[in-house]
Order: sequence, then C-alpha cells, then structure tokens
Amino acid sequence: MKILRFIIYFFLCLLLGQNSFGQSVTLTASPINYTSVYGGRTVFAAWISDVNGNNLKTLDCRASSYLSYLSYWKNSFRGTTLDATTGATYLSVPAFSFTWDFKARDGVTVPDGKYYFNVEYCQSGSSRYSQYLFTKSSLPQTFTFANSSYFNNVSVKISIPSAVTFTTVNLPFNCYIIPGEKKLMIDYDPDEHKQVKVSLFDAKGLLIKTTGLYVGDGNLEFNLSTLLNGVYIVRISDEKRYAESHKIILR
Repeated sequence: MKILRFIIYFFLCLLLGQNSFGQSVTLTASPINYTSVYGGRTVFAAWISDVNGNNLKTLDCRASSYLSYLSYWKNSFRGTTLDATTGATYLSVPAFSFTWDFKARDGVTVPDGKYYFNVEYCQSGSSRYSQYLFTKSSLPQTFTFANSSYFNNVSVKISIPSAVTFTTVNLPFNCYIIPGEKKLMIDYDPDEHKQVKVSLFDAKGLLIKTTGLYVGDGNLEFNLSTLLNGVYIVRISDEKRYAESHKIILR
C-alpha cells in the first residue's frame, strides 16, 4: 500500500510540475572578519538571483537599523518591494549555511538553469559582496570556489533526497579512475545489480555520454580517453532504478 501511494504521488507531482522529492541546494561560506565600527556587530544578507540579477528569494537578512549599508541586496530588487523583514545584526561574523528548496518567493519552483548565490556583509561604512554561479539540474552535484579576500570555504551542494530511489541495496557501486589512465572502473555485485547503466556529465550538469543497460559480471570499464582533464559526475543505475552519483577528476 505504501508503495502504491508513493507511485501515485510521484506521477501527480510530475503532472503538476512540482519539485517532486524536495530537491534542494545547500550554500555555505565563511566571511572573513575585519574591523567593525558597529560595536562588533555584522550587517549581513544572503539571497538567490537569476542570471539577470533579479532577486528571487532572500535567504537571510540581518541589518536592524543599518539596512542602508546592504546596497547590493537592496539594488537586487530593481525597485520592487523588499521581500524580507530584517532581523537583528549578528554579534560577530558567522560561518553560515542555508538550504534553498528551489522555490522563488511566490512559492513556484524555478526551472533548471543557472543561478547566483549572493552574500553581502558589512562591519564598517562599505559592504563586502560576492556572488557564486551554480547550475540547477536533476543531477546531484557540488560546486566549490576558491577562497577570496572576502569569503572562505564557499560551496554549493545540490542534493536529491533518497525518495527518488525505489530500491534499497546493501552493496553500492565502487567507482574509481585507474591511476595514469583515463579509464573509469565500476565494480559491483552482479547478484545485486544484474543490469547496469552509466551516464557521464560535465561539471555544469550536461550529459556527455551514456551506455545502455549492461549485463556484466561485476566489472564495467568506461573509456574516457577522449575527454579533457577536469571534474565530471558519473551516474550509475541498475534495472531496479537504484542509482548513485560519484564525482571524478581526470588529470
């Protein structure tokens, strides 16, 4: 009965075009401290914008009576009404983490595509601001960024809850690159995964190559010799719709 209810819910979500399984993105960063003139307090804002710079949703805003110093955040509304009631300023520079459900402030899930994670903070007369580009797709992936003079440890991780997995297995896939060679090796238990399919995506989430369902003996070799060095995502699935994603680096 539970499986039947889940299947019905799955197809209803597809028909309604909703973010069926609560796909989300987690954004983390550590602002770098500098001298504060607000009694040690920090004015802060984090928000999501589209590629045209329009504010889709504010994730956090801490300004109190210093709202005027968040100039980038205010300008992102392009003259429309601000979408957040600001809270009290932070007592110190926070290492923060926010999760966005890919819904704009009107409650509608945004389509796949490129978006910006924006962060701004201020401890003196001028604010410090950075934005980080990431791509929303159906593929779980992680974007990392180099440290800057304003922010450290920035990452954007897109996750898909395990509800999309229809089968629980005890023996997952083992995925690795042979050192010195551009060969991807996948080891698995053929009794658990009788047919295996492999899809390869680039760091932006674009599909590069894929196989059909492969009947093997527990070892699958994927030739990557035609690919440039860089970061790729490997998605491995079986006939029972169990799937895993692995990040690999070609050197």
